[in-house]
Amino acid sequence: MKLKICLLSIQILNKNKIGGFGSMTMQLAKSLTEVGMDVHVVVLKTNLKSKEVEFINGIHFHSISLLTSFFSSFLKNLKADIYHSQNQNLLTVAAQFLVPRACHIITCRDPRNLADWWIEFRFATWKRRFWVPFSYLAEESYFLRRVIRKADLIGCPSSFLFPKVMKMYKLKMEPIELPNIENVPPNLPLKANKPTVLWVGRFAKRKNPERFLTLAQNFPNVDFLILGNSEEKSRQFEVETLIKNCKNVTNLGFIDKFENDKFYKHFEKSWILVNTSIREGLPITFIEAASRGCAILSQVNPNNYAETFGYHVKSDDFEIGLTTLLKNDLWRIKGQLAYEQVKNVNGKEKSIKKYIDAYTKCIKVKSVKV
Repeated sequence: MKLKICLLSIQILNKNKIGGFGSMTMQLAKSLTEVGMDVHVVVLKTNLKSKEVEFINGIHFHSISLLTSFFSSFLKNLKADIYHSQNQNLLTVAAQFLVPRACHIITCRDPRNLADWWIEFRFATWKRRFWVPFSYLAEESYFLRRVIRKADLIGCPSSFLFPKVMKMYKLKMEPIELPNIENVPPNLPLKANKPTVLWVGRFAKRKNPERFLTLAQNFPNVDFLILGNSEEKSRQFEVETLIKNCKNVTNLGFIDKFENDKFYKHFEKSWILVNTSIREGLPITFIEAASRGCAILSQVNPNNYAETFGYHVKSDDFEIGLTTLLKNDLWRIKGQLAYEQVKNVNGKEKSIKKYIDAYTKCIKVKSVKV
């Protein structure tokens, strides 16, 4: 059964916008296209230079303004069977309003309560602090909470988020698991001969790359790799200056995982992924690292991921954690466990089947209601 699916997202992965939402949206679009679905990705237009329509590798990408999304027939004319929001956003509101008879699904990827939003504000540059209230209104306002409750189906990337989502949005029906999709190789890769540690992400203050660099200075005999960039030039310069002072740290810059196989090559040779974030949902980097047999060293512990597949940092003891994982090759044992978990839960074949099953079921239920 060939379905027409419209994915609604606030971002798509590119050098100017990196993050889990954009990466997972792209991965889902590619995976659905590979199984024969007609996929359209719609994102909000952020600047005048962005192209309105692109067709890349069988996927239709549409960049539209907020006014266009609400006051034109664009979303309605797509005539999609499924409108699937990658976290709730203003496009979700427009789609439910303009195409009420279609199936509307929302994946709550990173539900943020007031405490989470305070962290977003506190650990942000002054420029980003200005936008935090607007982001809150665009994701957690009354209208957004209402469209979540009105959706035909709510999903989460992992079941540990179910209680939080149900409490925050006062849901009557439990969400379903729509896991992050990962291209898991059939076998574990060969690792570097020398201890190698990797950090991946935006150079945002909440991500705290400074702590990773401090860790590197305390382990001069270990190779450290940092992969990412900042969306702000001043912040980029600030972090790059710190990196230059660390002789055992290699700055890899930004690498698009969908355009360059070098992205996974760095995971394949690394022993451990370090996550220094103050707050996270379920980081896509955990899944990417686990798929290549990396142990996890992190102070955030969603779904007990760090505790089970590496070392959970509880009192800023990253140095103790790294020492523990390197001792007697504990990192290798934890990395093997992580690989088996991801292969079973997030492998492309099993994961995409859950999405197709959810879409098919949603259409059947909706047709009965209509």
